[in-house]
Amino acid sequence: MYDIRLVTLMKLVNIKNYTKTAKELNFTQPTVTQHVKSLEKEYNIKIFTKELNLTNAGKMLYEYAKQVNYNHNLFLTNINNLIQFEEKINLGMIDSIYYNLSKTAFFSDLIKYSKNQIAVIVMSNDELNKALLSAKIDFGFTNIKSDNPNIVIDEIMQDEIIIAVRREHNILKKETSYKKYYLTTLANNDPYHQSLEKYLSDNNLDKNNFKNAIETNNLDLSLKLVLKNNAIGTFYKSNVIKELKSHELVIYKETNIDTPIYLIKNNINYDNNKLQLLNLILEKIKE
Repeated sequence: MYDIRLVTLMKLVNIKNYTKTAKELNFTQPTVTQHVKSLEKEYNIKIFTKELNLTNAGKMLYEYAKQVNYNHNLFLTNINNLIQFEEKINLGMIDSIYYNLSKTAFFSDLIKYSKNQIAVIVMSNDELNKALLSAKIDFGFTNIKSDNPNIVIDEIMQDEIIIAVRREHNILKKETSYKKYYLTTLANNDPYHQSLEKYLSDNNLDKNNFKNAIETNNLDLSLKLVLKNNAIGTFYKSNVIKELKSHELVIYKETNIDTPIYLIKNNINYDNNKLQLLNLILEKIKE
């Protein structure tokens, strides 16, 4: 894993000044200090003396940091060289996955690390399988397993469905009737719609218990209703990671509905170089 704290360490070793190191890295000085303290806490060592010389343990960590940085730069060089010799990868994606991923860091990293060498084509799951078998696309993203022996499936990502509310929501402070609130939920064309319906029913959260239920695959609309209109929202967790981290949203209930995403390929007819490139990109994203 590429650790920005190690970059900070290497700069600080060379510059020997917290303020100048922060300026060089476009950080604040407290950020540089926090990076060093975090590394010391994680490895249970003292990195610097008072004069900003490396301790023996610090020297070992510095050498490790250089090796990590070298491996990272080597990876970027190799993947960029590979991309230069590859044609664009045609990646089929079922519509529900495209909706779930399109505004996530996963999707933006997929495009960024591929240097725009991936063309995403949105289609239904049936269309995806047919396009894959007829070699109209190279690979596909789906969450529905195929029984066709010529289609090979590998899980690449695991998401989950959560019920979330804004952090000041009254439902968190006291028991209150759901009749006061709207519910935003998955549209009925989502493959996990039925699983969610069962969960809501089993947990006395049936849509009839709410003031109104809006079924939608429109993330912007769902977020607006939850953040601005005090609704209770059902989301794929990856879609609202930013809002959860900033505490605009909090998880009201975990549903335990896992939603795997599979990478599929035609076992008979696929380009191994393109698969190698795609796997490199996916590995980079997972870091």
